[in-house]
Amino acid sequence: IRPRKTNPSIQRAGRKRPPAEAIPAPVVTADDRPKLKGRRVLVVDSEPAVRTSAHCLLEKYGCVVETAQRGDEAESLYQHSLRDSRYDVVLTGIKLPDMTGYELMMKLKQMISPVPLILMSEFGWDAGHTLVKARQAGLHSRGYLIKPFILKQLLDTVETIIDWSNEPGSQA
Repeated sequence: IRPRKTNPSIQRAGRKRPPAEAIPAPVVTADDRPKLKGRRVLVVDSEPAVRTSAHCLLEKYGCVVETAQRGDEAESLYQHSLRDSRYDVVLTGIKLPDMTGYELMMKLKQMISPVPLILMSEFGWDAGHTLVKARQAGLHSRGYLIKPFILKQLLDTVETIIDWSNEPGSQA
């Protein structure tokens, strides 16, 4: 395979134009999203990169984030959280090593209702119809994200689920 030659007019234009000035990324704080400050979020996914990414992003906005790799671990963490300070949101993958996101939702539903859950999935076919089953079982209509998630969608969705699960009469 031969390297492709760049058009000479493009090369000339590139030499004349100075590089764009670097713009620093905005500094975000919990003040930018006050609904998230101090909220407890449990992130459950088999992929370390997903857990780390969600943890880092949410922590910047003041969330207290814990992670789990498996559904049984998440179930245990949630049960313990009910004693002192329950999780405000559970962000879980559709496919976990030991169960589906729907199965985790049903286990959590035995502890709390509605379940403040957000399902995450790679774009594609859901052979187990996890999302459909979860919606039929009470998953919020906005309780779904495609991985890799976009920051604004992640934050908006987490805020939506927090508002929904804290509505009067929503706790069983």
